[in-house]
Amino acid sequence: MASVTSNRGWIANIAILFLFALISLYTGVQSKVERSYPQGHPIEGSDFQVTPSTFAVESRRSFRVKAVRDFDPSCGRISAVIPDLAYSQEITRKELLDGVQGELNPSRTGTFEMTFSCNGNPVGSAPLSVVIGAELGPSSADVRWVLSTGKPIYREDSFYSLPVVVSAEQKRGTAKWIAAAVSSEARFELRDQNGQLKAPPEIIVDRNTAVSDPVLIPFSPGADFDLVAFSKADGKASNHVKIDWKQQGPQLTLVALPGEVSVYAAPISTASAHVYLASEGFRVRPAEALDILVTSPPVIKSDPSDRLSLTRDAPVATYKASAGTSPGTAKVEFQEPRMNVPATILVHILSPVGFLIAATLAGLIGVIVARGSALFSQKTWLILLELFSAAAAAFLLYSADLQGWLKPVGLAEFTLSYLAAMCIGMVGGYLGLAVFKGIAALFKLVP
Repeated sequence: MASVTSNRGWIANIAILFLFALISLYTGVQSKVERSYPQGHPIEGSDFQVTPSTFAVESRRSFRVKAVRDFDPSCGRISAVIPDLAYSQEITRKELLDGVQGELNPSRTGTFEMTFSCNGNPVGSAPLSVVIGAELGPSSADVRWVLSTGKPIYREDSFYSLPVVVSAEQKRGTAKWIAAAVSSEARFELRDQNGQLKAPPEIIVDRNTAVSDPVLIPFSPGADFDLVAFSKADGKASNHVKIDWKQQGPQLTLVALPGEVSVYAAPISTASAHVYLASEGFRVRPAEALDILVTSPPVIKSDPSDRLSLTRDAPVATYKASAGTSPGTAKVEFQEPRMNVPATILVHILSPVGFLIAATLAGLIGVIVARGSALFSQKTWLILLELFSAAAAAFLLYSADLQGWLKPVGLAEFTLSYLAAMCIGMVGGYLGLAVFKGIAALFKLVP
């Protein structure tokens, strides 16, 4: 008869666990889906070349435009525009990579840019000039060299780069300077008066042209250039061009996703967020390691504790938060000091009291069902002592699990659920029952 009663107790316990499982799935309190950061990156640009790059005013001439290197594969069609000359052309990706013909009949002189965009996003530019008059010698006294820069270009393998060109201008009349072609090749060394340009490139204005092909220089956070080009033939200098990342760099932001996370006030509970630099919401890959400072209140345990690192190989860092204090809401702040861009996440600290109550009740009910009538055939104080032992053991076992003392590897998410709390509570209740029976037999409290 005792065996039948015991079997019924186990069957009842299994039925209770099944019911609790349905309740747990219905409430969904144990499920926590981690949001991933947006995939992809800003549109990758390229440097483009227009050949020839010098045109005669009011004279129709064919030219060839080509991408010097590959650009973003998502760009199936590219818009090529010269706003000041009312020129536009739609070009396919393949045509630009192979080289495509165009025709231009410019209405005025000057140095211009053909800009290339993909779905409204700039991907690069190419300089060109429109001239009149005779050819000039590169060191002629009435020639000035004009240094200019284009818009920054993003590439996954090099972060941002800045296109730089030199053009030739001749003074006509008393005041006006106009673009003019040179009769022989002119070579220039680009220097940075602030000493930040580590490898000064050479810029070449080809014979019978008025503007050089662009050269790309690295453009990174904190850049503060004072650029000037010097002619290698006679040392004649161009104008100075000052480039400051704070003023002319792309508007990057620091992103932490998700912006809000929840953890339970228990060491075993953790939540993570992805932190990265972004341009228009898309992740960018830094050219060099960037430190992201982490500031969190004492109630939050941060991993890492004080800083994250973004690198070219790992452009997205993972931050983890845990809390072992009372419930509430805390703010964790991130900041990239060189660009002074911040990000924050809110950490909601939840109470695990509901799980503790569930574990305690499960241990208590499990012993009541398993023991059946045998439990209540004892003296009242023994009944209370046995129930207290089961409840206390269930509470202590689940508390130890929350503290991480049992080290449930890979089971932290499951542990923080009502189903797990009740399973662990029942195990604790039976352990408490076994301890009670052992002590009762030792001291002959029961017959």
